[in-house]
Amino acid sequence: MATSHHTVLVLGGAGSVGAETVRQLARRGHFRRIIIADRNLEAAQQLGQTYGAEAVAIDVREPPALVALMRRASVVLNTTGPFARYAVPIVRAAIDARVHYADVNDEIEPLQEIFTADDIDQAARAAGRTLVVGLGTSPGLTNILARYGAQQMDRVTAVHMALCTGPWTRGAAVWAHRLHVNSGLATIFRAGAWQQVPAMSEAEVVAFPWPPGRASVHIVAHPEPLMLPRSWPSLQEVVTKLGYPETMNQLLRDVGRYGLTSQEPLMLGDTQSTPAAFLAAYLASAQAERCFGFGALTPYSARQVRVSGIRAGREVTLRYQLALPGGPPETALPLVIAAEMLADDAIQERGVLAPETLDPLPFLRALPSLGAVQTRVVREEVTSDLGENLEEANHAKPL
Repeated sequence: MATSHHTVLVLGGAGSVGAETVRQLARRGHFRRIIIADRNLEAAQQLGQTYGAEAVAIDVREPPALVALMRRASVVLNTTGPFARYAVPIVRAAIDARVHYADVNDEIEPLQEIFTADDIDQAARAAGRTLVVGLGTSPGLTNILARYGAQQMDRVTAVHMALCTGPWTRGAAVWAHRLHVNSGLATIFRAGAWQQVPAMSEAEVVAFPWPPGRASVHIVAHPEPLMLPRSWPSLQEVVTKLGYPETMNQLLRDVGRYGLTSQEPLMLGDTQSTPAAFLAAYLASAQAERCFGFGALTPYSARQVRVSGIRAGREVTLRYQLALPGGPPETALPLVIAAEMLADDAIQERGVLAPETLDPLPFLRALPSLGAVQTRVVREEVTSDLGENLEEANHAKPL
């Protein structure tokens, strides 16, 4: 792939997903310059030495410095969490800096604010810039697969997503996110309206490809039900379910039952904390590893996206399944591909975009680089291999 003259800035570039984003950007070689920005300058510098990138220190809570840094780049990629705290201010900073932007935001509250705040989209359009939000693995790759299925329909009516993964990334921030999406109420889209139902409800067993095989999944507070109906008004139902190894499913049910996912402050001696914060820190610790043995589990990330609709006057359901090794690469790859598309002006629409508005073919073509297991697509009585669809995508446009 030819190198462009553009510069890409990776916020939170020394974190797990950020570092993987930098690695993939350097491997693919599309950008002339990569800037790694992180509060941990030493870690950013070490990463920069490995990949020939510039490292800078940044505190994203300081808008003037952040905007000035963004103006050095053509495209800004944001992997800085927690998104509930930082996503909206960083999006506004990108608009002020007049740069293209993409992130891996997977938290429903900030995404809802971004999509419902008219001034954000209007300001981005006025600046002539494109902001793609929620472009990781879920949301992100799930939305892309939904778009690919919807393109085979005359009208799409329902999307059902089921994912199964494990604790391959075990930092406190990741555990805090898991506790959040598996507790309280979750938003789904049903009968043409948004509804709230208990997280971890409506459990079902799904037959996934290579591992995990058959696994239990349940409703979680993921953003796809918020996002997809905005793109396809014909949709009547969108539900996202997620499952883990059964020992972890049971752990999450138990801690929720006993109130340990609460965000209500309490005092621990002289320190104020919350049950959820303490539990996230504990589950990320070596003590929890010795107790639960998470590191001994086989890494995998399996997903199923079922798209239903009308084609040539008939009801059709497409079921896409694939399995990946799991971990940061599957989150970073969609972000990197979007960065290249933004730099090349391959995304013409301006304003705030959801992942399902993008051309799915560049993302499908890249899946084999993650070690994706080629699995099956089922449409009515007709069955074909996902590999054939990927091959078709490859022939549609040169790699």
